[in-house]
Amino acid sequence: MKADVIKDYFKDNREEIFRLLEYYEFENLKTYAQQIRFSLDGSEDGSANRIKLSSLSYKNYKTGEGGDIISLIQTKNNWGFVETLKQLYIFAGLKPSEKRTATQFPFGGFYKSIIKDCECDTELEPLNEDILNGYELSQFEMFKSDGISYQTQLDFRLRYDENSNRIAIPIYADCGLVGVLGRYNGNKEGVAKYLPIVPYSKSQVLFGYVENYKDLISSDRIYVAESEKAVMQCRDMGIRNVVALGGSSISKTQKKILYTLNPKEIIMCYDEGFLRRQVEDAIHSNLEVVSDENVEKYSKIKIEERVVDLCMKNDFVNVKVGYTWDKEGELKSKQSIFDNGKDMALRLMSQIVWMDK
Repeated sequence: MKADVIKDYFKDNREEIFRLLEYYEFENLKTYAQQIRFSLDGSEDGSANRIKLSSLSYKNYKTGEGGDIISLIQTKNNWGFVETLKQLYIFAGLKPSEKRTATQFPFGGFYKSIIKDCECDTELEPLNEDILNGYELSQFEMFKSDGISYQTQLDFRLRYDENSNRIAIPIYADCGLVGVLGRYNGNKEGVAKYLPIVPYSKSQVLFGYVENYKDLISSDRIYVAESEKAVMQCRDMGIRNVVALGGSSISKTQKKILYTLNPKEIIMCYDEGFLRRQVEDAIHSNLEVVSDENVEKYSKIKIEERVVDLCMKNDFVNVKVGYTWDKEGELKSKQSIFDNGKDMALRLMSQIVWMDK
């Protein structure tokens, strides 16, 4: 299952959108040239909510909340993201293996002319959820000390892999479970912190996309972290417009996923380790004078060489792209901006260097 298949089905399909809203008992439906107005229940008139036929964007004018056709049905029924897709597939009579005939982007496909070769040769295949039964549902003090509450660990379905002594983190895409990532449950020297327990194509996944979809699709700004842990830390800070790459590099597929969420701003949040490597490169470069000013300038150049791949700006698309910058050097070795509590996280999240591209 894929969200894009659902959006392809309902895009500009007035009759089916109307039938969907009726099926889920929205009331006072009124059709217009480019939209359908409706009420969530009988207590509102039919102008309080609208869904656009072309973009499928949803807006509640009474509360200011918004999203898209998927998040609307998800909220109405209090379902998870994958369950919502499953029910929409059933409603539309689509098969779970149904694939898109072509990639659809906002603004009449304008993105398609800019994002080249976004599609991977092979699509992610969902795994049987029963494989998680091989790992014990658990809660971990190590993550608790990192600011991830036991409830959030439960929300993200963390488990324990006894064979590898790793915290098993289920990885979801819109099609369902696609892999399991293992975080070593200890601090033994020479042992890799993160290794896949059930391998998956990391470049095709944004961790947190499934878990935070309603907040991502309704937010003007999306923060992109490196590690999966950061998304869970943010959950306990009340910050849900966050996804993670699973590393410091962004793939073309991950970029496509971000842009189909139609944000106004995308902010990269690099860990201290990545930033420090840029500084080390600066020190070992051929700079004539290794001053603080030159090191910072060189570091930003190296960072922007990566971030620039996210930029799109033209007459139709104007998404601002930037990155967080720890200008006071508050982060300790290998820390992310989310490792020291909400106050520091919010402070560093506001220290943004915008790309002028």
